[in-house]
Amino acid sequence: MKSIFTLTALSISLLALVSCGGSDKSDTTSEIETTSARSAVIATIRAGGEIQKRAVARKSFSLGPYISIYLSQNQMIRALSALNGIDDQIRLARSDSQETDETYVLLEDYGTVLQVNIVDTLNRSVRRDEAMEKYLETLRRMNARMDQKKNELEQKRDVVEDSRREQKRKVSDVERIIRNALKDKDYAQAGPKQEELTKLAEKLTQIESHEKQINDKLDIVKELLKVGEERLEAIEKNKEVLIAGLKVTDSKGLEDLGIFIED
Repeated sequence: MKSIFTLTALSISLLALVSCGGSDKSDTTSEIETTSARSAVIATIRAGGEIQKRAVARKSFSLGPYISIYLSQNQMIRALSALNGIDDQIRLARSDSQETDETYVLLEDYGTVLQVNIVDTLNRSVRRDEAMEKYLETLRRMNARMDQKKNELEQKRDVVEDSRREQKRKVSDVERIIRNALKDKDYAQAGPKQEELTKLAEKLTQIESHEKQINDKLDIVKELLKVGEERLEAIEKNKEVLIAGLKVTDSKGLEDLGIFIED
């Protein structure tokens, strides 16, 4: 009887392996003129509500801190470090057969806003106060979008968790029927139920994979949102210092803003 279950497990594994595949897709590139790489001008342009959902294909780019997650099947972004690694280049590896994930697009936008050098932005602006307000508006709006995405993913996670529990119950029920049939030597019933078990187990695997993808996305959204909220708080508390172009010698949490000087 052990051989029946062994063959079932092997068939499920093979079904999961042969489902992978992809096809090449052409990339389109969107260009924005800036005076330097990763300039805060991008955030200023987007402050007027021009941030739209779109995929920007680039060979190499920074997505900001903490981005290290599977965002969809066969797709992973690797972050080399946290805030100290904002200037590190992150290479995106994703399956060509996958549609660009909406969460990935949002993370790209958010990463762009988080890596803005606020001091450099103000130094390039004629009206420092206006540039500051535009950036704060952009950051607040992106924080709100990320919070909304977090809530959305949490709801999806709850639904998928319920689905997984229900599917596991179905698998357990059929397994029990098969065990009882084999115990009673009722092979006429055990055979069809074995086929049913294979299909149920395959669906359970798909549900568990989907659940993992959602949890991975949720983890990275939470991490980035925490960074964004801390950045917003730090800038708002030191807005006048930043606008005036001053630097401070002792203030916790300001290293990332570029206005902290160690004695």
